[in-house]
Amino acid sequence: MAFFNYADLSVDHPEKMNRQPFNKENPSGPLELCTCADCGAALMLDDKQKRIRVAVPNVMGYQEASFPKPTYHAFYDALKDYPKPSDGRPVYEGLHPDFVWPESA
Repeated sequence: MAFFNYADLSVDHPEKMNRQPFNKENPSGPLELCTCADCGAALMLDDKQKRIRVAVPNVMGYQEASFPKPTYHAFYDALKDYPKPSDGRPVYEGLHPDFVWPESA
């Protein structure tokens, strides 16, 4: 994942995006998954409070080489049926403990 300040990542045609809750268990949460209304491709995560935008290069079709190297794993859920990452990077249930949400745009 690459986190951007809200204003640092713009959208050319917001009218062509469908939005759905990022977390189906918390549908009123601040993050929305934005997908292309035409083809259904995942585009980004958008923050309804206009603090951040998030791109996941390997999921969203971006060139991974143009993104910073990952430093940790976020949002690991031990209750889900997938293995805990074991590549040597720290694993957190949420964001890195030092992460500070920016002010709304």
